[in-house]
Amino acid sequence: MIDAINRLAEAIENSNSSMDYAAIVSAVCSVISLVAILLLLIERHEKKRPYLLVSFELKRSNLACLVIRNVGEVSAKLSEITFNESFRKQLPQKAQEKIEDRSSLNVSIHPKQQWVIALDVTFGEAMKYKESELSVVIKYCASGKKKTYTETNRIDFQDYKHFLIYISEIDELKKEINSVAQTLQTMKNTSFMFTRGVNNTSLEGK
Repeated sequence: MIDAINRLAEAIENSNSSMDYAAIVSAVCSVISLVAILLLLIERHEKKRPYLLVSFELKRSNLACLVIRNVGEVSAKLSEITFNESFRKQLPQKAQEKIEDRSSLNVSIHPKQQWVIALDVTFGEAMKYKESELSVVIKYCASGKKKTYTETNRIDFQDYKHFLIYISEIDELKKEINSVAQTLQTMKNTSFMFTRGVNNTSLEGK
């Protein structure tokens, strides 16, 4: 690739005197081709590495949870996870023990697989904490490899409050719909049993 760039530079310098456009075009095409090949090699290399992401999600309508998800195409081994102490110490005792810093993990996470860590508090409770930002740092590597990758995510619960209220309303609506569906099913079953009883009584009368 360096040779091609040198050729391009020489062609441009020579163009001042001879205006050899063919040489310039040839050099430019060579550089473009090499760049395309380089990008392809980088893309193939990137696909061979794992990608773990940490996100904040609500489970069971309002339970605050951390989700570690493998969004890559190869399996990963989670080796270390740390949290900021200022947020962790505000959690209930069991949750504090659950998210203690771990420096010698050996957790495999396969592509499209995820692990969920419940913080044992609702979003509303986390909103009341003096320290509203949770910092999570994970270290991982590809299965069978030594090269380590690091991902950091800072989750500030104050930033989510307006969005999560809307999500909560959707969940409440879903609950209401499910409740209505169950009521309708119960009424349907009761109606069927009533009709069946009336028919049996009519037959006995005959």
